[in-house]
Amino acid sequence: MRILLAMVLPMVLLLSCAETNQSITQVDTGESAPTLVGQPVGRSPEATLMPTTGASTVLGVLMINEMDRYDRQQVNNACEKPTSDQPVIWINPRSGKTFQVTPGMRSQDGELNRECRDAEIGLLSGGIAKKADVTACRSDQGQWVLKNRTTEPGS
Repeated sequence: MRILLAMVLPMVLLLSCAETNQSITQVDTGESAPTLVGQPVGRSPEATLMPTTGASTVLGVLMINEMDRYDRQQVNNACEKPTSDQPVIWINPRSGKTFQVTPGMRSQDGELNRECRDAEIGLLSGGIAKKADVTACRSDQGQWVLKNRTTEPGS
């Protein structure tokens, strides 16, 4: 265990200083209380992040976890907008962090028969910019929930 920690910790510390474009894999089990496979999205029980190989996932998890309830509501509002590729920008009044969500085209998830939407989420905090590509689908309650999206870094 110590050897693994000694190998992984320097990589995480080094990459936490890098400004990169991350793709993260997420999972929505469709249940009201999903099984926690990874880290909770924005400290919310609504969805979880699925850990994958690659350091970009670590950075994406850290960014998404910086969201609070206010930020998640703003993401939901951005996904409600009828137009695609129009960025929605806000500054969290409590944290002072600046977020930007650019929703993509709407689509239908054939497996779950839910409306879905790709989006790019950006965060500017402490002079460091981070980005993550996500997919959100409507839950049975009508909220947009981050779901599983398998993409390779740089794609």
